[in-house]
Amino acid sequence: MSVRRYGQFCAIAKSLDVVGDRWALLVVRDLLLGPRRYNELLEQLDGISTDMLALRLRELEAAGVVERLPVTGKARTYQLTPRGRELEPVIDALARWGRPLLAERADGDVVAPAWFARSMASAMRKDRPGTDLLVRLDTDALTVDLHITEDAVTVSDADAPPHVTLTGSLEAIAAALDPQAAAELVASGQLTVEGAPRRVRQLSRLFASDTGSRSAAR
Repeated sequence: MSVRRYGQFCAIAKSLDVVGDRWALLVVRDLLLGPRRYNELLEQLDGISTDMLALRLRELEAAGVVERLPVTGKARTYQLTPRGRELEPVIDALARWGRPLLAERADGDVVAPAWFARSMASAMRKDRPGTDLLVRLDTDALTVDLHITEDAVTVSDADAPPHVTLTGSLEAIAAALDPQAAAELVASGQLTVEGAPRRVRQLSRLFASDTGSRSAAR
């Protein structure tokens, strides 16, 4: 484990002792999508060195956040432990808190389909029984299909037409995760929503707040 410690008898400080170092929570973010081979993590975490990734994985493994799966061939595969999966609400809260910071994409910012899945999952209601929806996000940076079910949002590579397609800039798509902002983006022409009305309403309800925020479909 890292020798750097806050030295405070505080749950927040103790938590940051474990996951507060650079890259640690991004490793957790990517492993929330399922087990990943070492090289997959290295590729997804653009900018991390192999030495840094190895160090973070060792630290997280020692802390009981990550575990290594039995080796198949030469591939080292990692997954979150049950303790590590308890960080999912923390990751989702950071995704919601950081959404306003996506108002403008800086030059060189990397984009990955899996991160869209995480951001969308963080913005959705958790109570969505029976949901089975394929949504396409068509942006100026990439196009990604997301499969939304009652318990997960995943990147889909199925050869099937989407139920709903959202088209706009990367920044507009990110902002549209807020139902209030989505309605305004549609009204201003910055976001286009295509699909059968029933499916658009279904998607809209997934993002509706408990107080009945307006949505793009209304």
